[in-house]
Amino acid sequence: QPPAMAANGTAFVPAGTHVVAVSPAGRPLWRYPTREAATATALGADGTVYLGAADWVMYALRDEAGGLLPGPWSMQHGRADHSSRASAAGDRPNPMYVLLDAQVRGASEEQKHAALDHLAALLAGNTVTTIGIGAIEALLEYAAREGVTLREIESRRVVNDHPGVRLRASQLLGDVATDRALGVLIDMLRHDPRTEVRRSALLAIGNVGSDVRGDAVRAVAAAITPIGGRATDYATISLGVEALRSIANVSGGLAHADGYRALIVVSGEWSLPRILRDQARNALNDAVRARNARDQPPRAASDTPDGRSRVDPSTARGPSTARARAAVEG
Repeated sequence: QPPAMAANGTAFVPAGTHVVAVSPAGRPLWRYPTREAATATALGADGTVYLGAADWVMYALRDEAGGLLPGPWSMQHGRADHSSRASAAGDRPNPMYVLLDAQVRGASEEQKHAALDHLAALLAGNTVTTIGIGAIEALLEYAAREGVTLREIESRRVVNDHPGVRLRASQLLGDVATDRALGVLIDMLRHDPRTEVRRSALLAIGNVGSDVRGDAVRAVAAAITPIGGRATDYATISLGVEALRSIANVSGGLAHADGYRALIVVSGEWSLPRILRDQARNALNDAVRARNARDQPPRAASDTPDGRSRVDPSTARGPSTARARAAVEG
């Protein structure tokens, strides 16, 4: 992971069993020893340097002098050296969460990406997790909203506006695939000003799939039709159509009629390339078929003399446009 860096250019570099503060000119300013290998640093908004070590001990250091902070937080686990150790996943405060939170909320884009890399490893099962899914959701939500719905203004300019961070956070929210994650993705799709981030949110919504209340269906439908208020590009339409198809397959149809209407609009819009119209038409057929399969109990197939099941050809074909429109109106 990249070292934490202060606004004046000072870098706090893990080096073996020490952390070293290095000036912008490359001169060591101070160093602090750890019992095991120093692994990562993060800088808090108040200038506190958080240092993680290989034995799951975390230190809170003074930025300017490198000494340990005397504050009571680090004594939660009974350590006399003002460090904090996680003895179990339920420990509060959780050192890993404090470190990741400081990285996500800090000013360094590199540190934000380093935190997201660690969260990705946690979700993939490639590292030992010491924080719960609720904490992961909270960290990803902050990363996804910062600069858009969570804004800090300095000199009439939004600070910490990092579209790449938001895009990566949307991908990980799709992997989390909880109701809270879906809600954040819907807000990103509706409010993020960057096209690439909205596209990533669409893809992630499709990865989640489940949408019982229909909120995601309405948001996706608005993003791919003129209701959305933006000039919609072909890539966004294609991703939105696939998101609706995925939701229908997972949820047994679309929970809001806007989804069917949007697919009908796209499939009949002659100004769009034929490949997009066909894609929307196929997604509409799949959505109606999924809804019918959910609403109608499966019928037992009658056996033929040769032992094979007889299939009614009419049920093997997709619904006609008239049946699709009836599904929307129904």
